[in-house]
Amino acid sequence: MSRQTTRNVSTKKSDAIARELMDKMIEEQEKNKINETLEEQDNKLLDDLLNKYVNETPKRVIPEFFVKWYPVIDVPSDLKNIYTYYSTKINDFTFDGSDAFNEVILPDKYCHPYFDFDHIESNDQYASVITWLDSLVSEFGQYSIGGYSNDPKICATHNLKYITDATKKISIHVVFYEKRIKQTDIMEIVKKIGNQNTRRFVYDINEFVDDSVYKLKHVSKSSRQIFRHILSNKNYRGKESIYIAGQLCKPNDQPFNQIIQCIQDDSSTDDVISNWSNVIHKLPSLKEKEKEKTNAKRLVDADNGAAEVAGDGKIITKTHNKNIKIDDVDFDDNLIVFKKEQMMGLLNKFETTFENLEKITAPIRYSPHTEEFVKECYTEWYNQRTHNHNVDETINKIMKYFKQDFTNKWFYSIIKHLDSIDQQRV
Repeated sequence: MSRQTTRNVSTKKSDAIARELMDKMIEEQEKNKINETLEEQDNKLLDDLLNKYVNETPKRVIPEFFVKWYPVIDVPSDLKNIYTYYSTKINDFTFDGSDAFNEVILPDKYCHPYFDFDHIESNDQYASVITWLDSLVSEFGQYSIGGYSNDPKICATHNLKYITDATKKISIHVVFYEKRIKQTDIMEIVKKIGNQNTRRFVYDINEFVDDSVYKLKHVSKSSRQIFRHILSNKNYRGKESIYIAGQLCKPNDQPFNQIIQCIQDDSSTDDVISNWSNVIHKLPSLKEKEKEKTNAKRLVDADNGAAEVAGDGKIITKTHNKNIKIDDVDFDDNLIVFKKEQMMGLLNKFETTFENLEKITAPIRYSPHTEEFVKECYTEWYNQRTHNHNVDETINKIMKYFKQDFTNKWFYSIIKHLDSIDQQRV
């Protein structure tokens, strides 16, 4: 065999071996690819199952009852036939432009705790609301939150519906749907303070709560609270609708969770909130705060020698005014309260002129004493001399400005005038 023939045979054998090796490599790669694909599929399936188990919110078992509602928000005051909607069907309600769901909440025993916020103006204020709502969860259970904003950044951050021409910066409705509360309790929680400008509420609830949506007290046959569902527009009778339907902010939430009405069944009250005071606390009134300040000051005075502690534990303030003695003054919970002879002794330090009645002794009209007591002392003191005007009429006019004030400001205000008078008499 020639050298050329030998070379050809060797080349053919090498090619065959190479092809065989290549085929085996391809076959092995295919096996590995199949194994990797199966492993990836198994991992993906496992991840899906885990995600579903961890993230899926258990669906709420909806109690069966009829929810009172009306399609427009300006419900007639003489409405006799209130609409009802079966509770289990509310999640299927079509909240589109023409359909609106407004709850008609009548005075009853229970409802779900709910709050309306219409005056939030910034992201920080919104965050303060969420922080407060989260602080209630331990007693109130989970809550549904929904709403809208005209600020696209706030909408993106908090999953609110963006409504470009909305007049309110942020508007949200919150319903704690897992538990019931007595209507009397929810009205107590949002109770306002009268004649005080420093804060609005008796309890430490969030400052942006709208307290105008709790007309739950039975005062007449037409007593009721109308509350628009957050997914509804504001529809009126014979007027153009306001398109402010919001959206639910939490994943897996459902429209029924925004319903405030609830069953009134007392057969089981495990879901009724009874310890709301664990998370909502009563704030001290201005009078109580003033009393705390007075007590603190008197304790400091006692430490500094400006006051003495009597045998019964009461703190008695000293005075440098030599013509008034207050050792025998009664202190009602640390308030300086005069007996009649003491008040007359104080008034007699001043001449019975109209100027002294109107101005110098004015602090007495803003003291802890009763109106009857002050009027009696004034009359007896002012009648000690003859006046060109009727004493009773004058006293009555002056007493129109009486306002009982449970502080000691009156005492410290009036004794300021004693030094100058005493100096003139010395």
